[in-house]
Amino acid sequence: MIMITLTSLQRDFLDRYYTEMVDAEVGYATRVAWQYGFTPDHFNRLLESYRRSWGGDLRVWGRPYPPLSPPPAPPIFPWSSIGDLEHQLREEEAGLELVNS
Repeated sequence: MIMITLTSLQRDFLDRYYTEMVDAEVGYATRVAWQYGFTPDHFNRLLESYRRSWGGDLRVWGRPYPPLSPPPAPPIFPWSSIGDLEHQLREEEAGLELVNS
């Protein structure tokens, strides 16, 4: 289980990305994701950290989707680069492999 602690901007982005992905709509997060190379695989690798950012239980939403605030203007990709995100994910996954060995 990846234990990356998300910033508020990262969680906000993932809230929007999740909602757009489930609704199959192109919106703010989808456009930013395409621009920076963020894929559903990145989201899936961050899913446990995302759940943890909501206290481990997405039912706290009280509805099928997270509450959304207005999107940041100008649009923001909440990691310094997709390469930095991938590096962080690889480090976390390598650490998990060592723990599980």
